[in-house]
Amino acid sequence: MELRARSQSFRAFRALVRADARELRRDRFVGVSTLTMALVLLILHGCMWLAFSVAGATPRVDASGLAGPHASAVATALDELRGDGAPAAHGPNGPNGPNDPNAPAHTVRVQSAGERIVIAVDEPRVGWDPVWRAVRAAGVPAGQIDVLGRDGEPIPDFLRLNLGTILVAALASIALLGTAVPLIAARGRGTLRLLGTTPLPRSLMLLSRVPNRLALVLVSVSGVIGIAVLTRAMEPASLPRLLVSVCCALVLLFGFAALAASRASDPEASQGLLVGVCFALLASAGSVLPVTLLPEPLRIASGLLPGAWLVEPASADLAGTSPLLPVPAYWGLCLAAGLACFMLAARRFTWEPRPERARTHLIASDRPQEARP
Repeated sequence: MELRARSQSFRAFRALVRADARELRRDRFVGVSTLTMALVLLILHGCMWLAFSVAGATPRVDASGLAGPHASAVATALDELRGDGAPAAHGPNGPNGPNDPNAPAHTVRVQSAGERIVIAVDEPRVGWDPVWRAVRAAGVPAGQIDVLGRDGEPIPDFLRLNLGTILVAALASIALLGTAVPLIAARGRGTLRLLGTTPLPRSLMLLSRVPNRLALVLVSVSGVIGIAVLTRAMEPASLPRLLVSVCCALVLLFGFAALAASRASDPEASQGLLVGVCFALLASAGSVLPVTLLPEPLRIASGLLPGAWLVEPASADLAGTSPLLPVPAYWGLCLAAGLACFMLAARRFTWEPRPERARTHLIASDRPQEARP
């Protein structure tokens, strides 16, 4: 009997997944709209990266301050910049040195600071990104490279530091806008009322909305990883840990989406609310300003918010940043919160739309008028 019940549940689950796939094929706008927020962030931060890191004068590289274990490899990589930049200067009278009349007018200093490599950009409008990529090609991890301005303040690499935010924007849009809103719309149309007449478990109904969204998740994750590899921001060895972080983030986001869709029946109001939730998650995690540039108290407060549970582990692998908490701690928070949301959603889920409140006020024109004496 138990085996038969499981077989029926599995067939019902497959039927729900196929029906959801047909609905998504009919309304292709849903798939495109869920990636709009991530594409906007990608274009915005990509333009800022091109404007502040890539565009500008080709600099002369002063590598005389290099020391430590990476010095030889970094100096060799800087010398190979002849193909797309300027070779490094190893002395005042050498090629591209201060006394070379054919050397570029702008200088970028590459020096060692313990185990870290510092790229000092003392002049504005200098394209320092080729120098950064040359240091990465020498085997220096992205998290051990600091780019500093004239006053010693860090110069952000907007694209690299926001790759985690862009990935979470895509995942949040897929889970909240692409999953919860269509389910709420189905309740408002009365479709769920028909399914409620069958012995279908509520948890199975919620889970059936996930498989078809995984294709969009795969496209988003592959695109962000491709950008991270092309810009040399990601270490290939960190890919397995990144995939675990993505899975934990999906548990939290789909669990919250199920909770949001458990009772609501107004898709327009719910979409506005969930868009606000997406913006709040991204703003708290550094979509406006990278969290690495925040003062320490704000950095700690931001690292404890739910948005950081999603972005901090992803950025640790995509950009080499240092998370506030250990990455497994963020995994535990995401799994615990996501499973709690899903269990609560399964208990609160209703097939029927909420009844509208009857209007209690009377229109003045409909009120009976008193007879005048």
